[in-house]
Amino acid sequence: MRYCLFIILVLFAIPLGAQITEGDLSSWRTRNFDVEQGKSYVLDSLQVVPHTFEAFYKDGKAVPENAYKIQGSTLIWQSESNNIDTRFRVISIDLGVRISHLDTAWIKVDPGLPPEYVYDPFSESSGGNNILSLDGVDYNGSFSRGISFGNSQNLVLNSAFNLRMTGNLGDDIEIVAAISDQNIPLQPEGNTQNINDFDRVFIQLKRKGTEITAGDYDLLRPQGYFLNYRKKLQGAKIKDERVINDKYSIKNEAAFAISGSKFSRQTVVVQEGNQGPYKLRGNENELFIIVLSGTERVFIDGNLMERGEVNDYVIDYNRSEIRFTPNRMITKDSRVVIEFEYTDRNFLRFLYTVNSEFKAGKWSARFNIFNEQDSKNSGAQELTAQQLIDLSNAGDAVNIFGSGIDSLEEFTNDRITYKLVDTLVNGTLYEDVLLYSINPDSAFYSARFSEVGINQGNYVLASTDANGRVYKWVAPEDSVPQGNFEPIVQLVAPVRKQVFALGGRYEINKDGFVDIEAAMSNNDLNRFSDLDSGDDIGTAVKATYRQSFSLDKKSEKDSLPASRKWSLLSKADFEYKQDRFSAVGQYRNQEFSRDWNIGVNDPADEFIGSAGLRLNRTGVGHLEYDFGTYLRDADYTGYRHSMTGSFRKKGFDARFVGSLLNTESTTEKTTFLRPKADVSQRIKVWNGLKVGVR
Repeated sequence: MRYCLFIILVLFAIPLGAQITEGDLSSWRTRNFDVEQGKSYVLDSLQVVPHTFEAFYKDGKAVPENAYKIQGSTLIWQSESNNIDTRFRVISIDLGVRISHLDTAWIKVDPGLPPEYVYDPFSESSGGNNILSLDGVDYNGSFSRGISFGNSQNLVLNSAFNLRMTGNLGDDIEIVAAISDQNIPLQPEGNTQNINDFDRVFIQLKRKGTEITAGDYDLLRPQGYFLNYRKKLQGAKIKDERVINDKYSIKNEAAFAISGSKFSRQTVVVQEGNQGPYKLRGNENELFIIVLSGTERVFIDGNLMERGEVNDYVIDYNRSEIRFTPNRMITKDSRVVIEFEYTDRNFLRFLYTVNSEFKAGKWSARFNIFNEQDSKNSGAQELTAQQLIDLSNAGDAVNIFGSGIDSLEEFTNDRITYKLVDTLVNGTLYEDVLLYSINPDSAFYSARFSEVGINQGNYVLASTDANGRVYKWVAPEDSVPQGNFEPIVQLVAPVRKQVFALGGRYEINKDGFVDIEAAMSNNDLNRFSDLDSGDDIGTAVKATYRQSFSLDKKSEKDSLPASRKWSLLSKADFEYKQDRFSAVGQYRNQEFSRDWNIGVNDPADEFIGSAGLRLNRTGVGHLEYDFGTYLRDADYTGYRHSMTGSFRKKGFDARFVGSLLNTESTTEKTTFLRPKADVSQRIKVWNGLKVGVR
C-alpha cells in the first residue's frame, strides 16, 4: 500500500511541478526602497507578519525601529530620506479584520440576565424559509420518522432519509451527491432494463479536470486488453486529466475501496423448454449467495442479453435465481454463460487500482495496476489454532478441510456437546470417536459436521430429543464407511490477486496503429501458506496491428463520391499467455472455446496468431479473409480459415459467413466447417416485400 500511495503522489504531482517555483513556496520577501520622510510605501499584497520586518542601510547597518512604522502591509517612513533594503515575512490572512461568528443584531437584552442570542430561521437575514440556502445547488429528498407496534411485537422506530444534490458550489466546483439512510438496505428488483440502487450513497466533486468520488461507485475497466472488470465498491476514487498543450496530455485515476464481493463466471446447464428459474452458485459451489444488483452479464450463444420482463431475462438478486422470458426460448442446445459479482464475508477484502495514460503526439503509453486481497486477521470466518495450521500446510489446494472439533473450557447446556472415546469393534480399535453426552464430567467438546456423501463418512444424523442436530458414529463394514457426515468443515483461505499491465500505442497515420501490451499477474490462492508459491506469477503479451489503405486513384480521391471509394484493411494479432497467468475477468470473446473446439480450458501456455485482409467498398459491400492459429503447449494445435462477405445493390442483399477449423490433440483430430449464407431481394412493386433464402 505504501508503494501504491507513493506512485499516486508522483503521478498527480507531474502536472503541478512545472507550475510551482521555489519563490512561490517561501513566505519571506525582500524589497529595496528609496524612502522619504513622511511618505508611505506598500510592502506586499499580503499581510506582513508583525515583528518579522527588518531594514538595513547600504552599509549593512540595521535601521532603528523608531525610524519607521508598520501598519498592515504598509511602511510609513519617519526619518530622513535614504536608500534601504527590507526583509520580512508575509501571511495570507488579514490579521486586522474583525471576525464575528454571531450577528450582534441577534442579541436579546433582558435586564438582570446575561445576553442571549436569538435565531429566527424564517427571517430574511437568515435565508428566509430556505434552511439549506445554497445558491446554484438543486436538491430534493425526504425525511420520515415512524413507529410501529402490535399485540405480538415490541415498539419499533422506523426512519428514512433520502437526499439528492446537484449544482455548483462556486469556484468552478460542481457537486453531485446522493445520501440516504434506511433501516433495511434494499436491493432493486432485477425485472427492468434500468435499475435504481436504493442504498447507493456517494458524493462527487468536480473542478476542471479533477474529479473526486467518495461512497458507493462503479469501477470500470481501464484502457487496455488484459484488465477487464466491473465492480461495485465502497470507498474513494480520484481522477485527474491534464492537457499540457495540443500534443501532450496525461490522465491519472486511482481508486481505493473495501470490496465485499467475488467475481464468478458460471456456465448454466439448461433443459429443453425450461425457462427457469436456474440457481446461481458461488466459486466454492456455495448454494446461498446474494448477487450484487447490476453486476450480471448474461450471454446466450455468445450474445449479450438484456434484463427486463419485456426483454430477455429476469433475475432475483437475493435468491440468486435467473428466469428467461418467452422472448428468449431456451433449448437443450442453448449455451448460457453468466458473469456476476456476489457477496463474500469470509474475509475483509481490500482493493486498489491505479491507472495512468500519457499521450505525446502519435505516441501514447499506459500503466495499470489492480490489487485485490483478503485480510488475514478480519472476517466472518472464525479460525481455531488448529485450522490455521491446516491452512498453512494446505498450499494452493482447492478444497481445504479442517477439523470441526472444538474443545470447551467448561460444560454448557446451550450447545450440543460430545465426549471423545476409543471404540473396539470386531477387534479393530477406532480412536477419538465423538459420542453425544450431557455428562458435565466428560462432555468437553463441540463439533461441526459436513455432508461428504453416502459411504464417505462415519457419522449419521441421529433422532434425539436434544434441541439441535446430534450426529451418531456408525462402525465401518469391511473397511467401508457407513455414514455420510464427518466432523470437518471447509476452510476458505484468504487470497490475493494482483495484475500489472504496461502498454503503448503508435499511430502510424489516421488510418493505422500498432498497439503492444504486456501484463504480469500474481495470484496467491492461500495467504496463510508459502507452499506452492512458485506458480503464483505469470505473464502475458498482446500485439495488434491495423492499417487501412485507400485504393482510389489520387486524382479521384476528392472528386469521386464516398459511395464509390475502395479501401483495403490489413490486420495482424499476436498473443502469448503463460499457464500461470491469471486475469481478473474474462477478456476474450465469449465464444472463444467453441470457435477453437476446446472442451476443457485447463491452464496451459498459449500462443494465438492471426492475420487477415478486408476489401471494402462503401455502400456496396465487403470481402474479408482471416487466418489464425492456436497452440496450447504440445497438446493442441488448431488452424482456422475464416471468410465473410456482403453485397448490397438495388434491393439485392447477400451475406456470407464461414469458417473451417482443423485441430489436432493427443486424443483426436477434428474438422469443423461452419458456413452460413443469407440472400434476399426486396420487390418494390409489392410494397417492399422481401423474398430470400437463408
